[in-house]
Amino acid sequence: MANKGTRDNPLTREDVGSLIRESKSMGKKLNLSGFYFEDHINLRLEFLNGADLSGAHLIGADLSGAELARADLKNANLTGAKLWCRLLNADLRGANLSGADLLGAFMLGADLRGANLSGAKVVGTNLIEDGVDLRGAIMPNGSKFPL
Repeated sequence: MANKGTRDNPLTREDVGSLIRESKSMGKKLNLSGFYFEDHINLRLEFLNGADLSGAHLIGADLSGAELARADLKNANLTGAKLWCRLLNADLRGANLSGADLLGAFMLGADLRGANLSGAKVVGTNLIEDGVDLRGAIMPNGSKFPL
C-alpha cells in the first residue's frame, strides 16, 4: 500500500479494512500513526482496540459503534468526527475534537489532557463520572478545565 495515507492519497475504508486484516494475520498492533484518512470516512463498527492512531487525520470520520479501547489517539485530528463509540482507556491527549459528536460515547478512564473539545457535543457522555482526565482540556464552551 505504498504512498497511501498521505494528504494527497488518503486511506479509504477498504484500505483500513485491508490493514486491519494484515495486522491481525501478523499478530501485530495496528499502526496508522500520522496517516491521513478520506474526509468523512465511514469506519462504523470497526475493531480498532489498541490501534496507534496518534497524529492521524480523521476529519469528520464516522466511528459510530467502533471499538477503540486502549487506542492511541494522541494529537489526532478528529474535528467534526462522530464518536458514538467505546473509548475505554483511550489516550486522546492533545487531540482536536472540536465540533465532534460524542453523544453517549463510553469513555471510562480515557485521557483527554490538553484536548480541544470546543463546540463538541457531549450530551449523554459522563466525562466526570467515567473518570476521564480532562486537565488542561478546552471544554465545549471554550473554557479551560478545571472550570
